[in-house]
Amino acid sequence: MKKIIFSLAMIVAVGAVVAASTGAFFSDTETSEGNTFTAGAIDLLVDSEAHYNGMVCVWIGDGIREPGYYWQDEDGIPGNEVETAFAYINGSCYGTWEETDLGPEYQFFGYEDMKPGDWGENTISLHVENNDAYVCVIIDDMIDNDNGLTEPEEEDGDLTGGDGEGELSQEIRFFAWADYNGNNIWEVGEDVLFSNEEGPASDVIDGVVYDLFTPATVGPLSGDDTVYVGLYWCYGDITVDYAYSTLSCDGSLVDNVTQTDSLEADFTFYVEQARHNDNFVCPPVPEVVPVS
Repeated sequence: MKKIIFSLAMIVAVGAVVAASTGAFFSDTETSEGNTFTAGAIDLLVDSEAHYNGMVCVWIGDGIREPGYYWQDEDGIPGNEVETAFAYINGSCYGTWEETDLGPEYQFFGYEDMKPGDWGENTISLHVENNDAYVCVIIDDMIDNDNGLTEPEEEDGDLTGGDGEGELSQEIRFFAWADYNGNNIWEVGEDVLFSNEEGPASDVIDGVVYDLFTPATVGPLSGDDTVYVGLYWCYGDITVDYAYSTLSCDGSLVDNVTQTDSLEADFTFYVEQARHNDNFVCPPVPEVVPVS
């Protein structure tokens, strides 16, 4: 019996040794923690600087007046510095703002009591944050209202006086260019953006789409870059002088037909990722769905 018990004890001991040696094999463990997928972002920010009849709209916080945007004389650019009820030196103004997301409180243009020969320019800068993107601008929903008929209008042949029957869109003309250095002045070598050089609002801001940065033009806008677009307007005829790179406005041929007319339109900037998107084209102007 003692021999049997001793033998069993030896078996148990050997089993223990085998078990102990099994846990001592060479081994290694590698763990990759926190694996994530994070979507990138594209955010277009827009700012603007407005110029009107030789004045520039700038922010002033001098402690003398309420901080805000005011018209100031613009040195070096000829102008008549008109004084009207809404635009005069040191008068409040808008059309200028720092880079931001656009909303209903931001308008590039908002002029009243205009006269033939008035002119202005907005330098619009575009910033695409984080990633390269294609950029388009859609200008739509133009409304040209007649706002009634004055006697001079009728004498000059205007026979309509209702909503959508205005003629101002034929007399306000635009010229746009890629303002490479952002100095508000069209210069030699800066590309003209309109295919017809310049044109009336009825042609260039009425249901149109412009390819700013697309595969069909110069490619995408870099996610760490800023570009500038100059948009010059004239209540009358624009003269484009390529020899001296100058723009001038002449309102002498505008008659009374546009008196009291008002013009408005919406500017929409659209961006879309450039990566994996070689066949990108700008979206069309949204269709107007008739109200039944």
